[in-house]
Amino acid sequence: MCNKALWLRQGDTSGQTVIRAARSNADASVLCDVTCVAYARDGGPARRIESASAALRDDAWSLRNAKVWPLAAGLNPEASSVVHDLLKVDSTFTLGRIREPPGTPTAVSIWEMRDLITQLEQAGFSARKHEVWLQSQLARPLFLVSMVFVAAAFTMRHTRF
Repeated sequence: MCNKALWLRQGDTSGQTVIRAARSNADASVLCDVTCVAYARDGGPARRIESASAALRDDAWSLRNAKVWPLAAGLNPEASSVVHDLLKVDSTFTLGRIREPPGTPTAVSIWEMRDLITQLEQAGFSARKHEVWLQSQLARPLFLVSMVFVAAAFTMRHTRF
């Protein structure tokens, strides 16, 4: 059963897509009453998709009963609209990325941080906080070694010859 509203934004080389779902199931694997607006690289809307439901499978959204309106200049969107029983739309999301918002960098493994930073930048979000955290984690071993050398300098006794 669907239970709460959800907004998502994803990006790739062709542009960005904003996804609004009126409701989603508990694990956000199925979205209900979905509206997708795809934006071109120049920032203008390229197409609008409305669907009864969407499910994330194999790096793509599977939209059921989807209606697609092209939003090109000089084109009547309603006259050019197409209805699909099943429409697949490529996605950069995984279920883990939807369930765990990228709010704090400490919630993500250091090994997955580069991928998250790339995904945030493609979607148009600022990844500066995540980049700073990654660089501080990479610099930590060198920092700790330098602190040992500083401490060793203060613990050495003066020797007289």
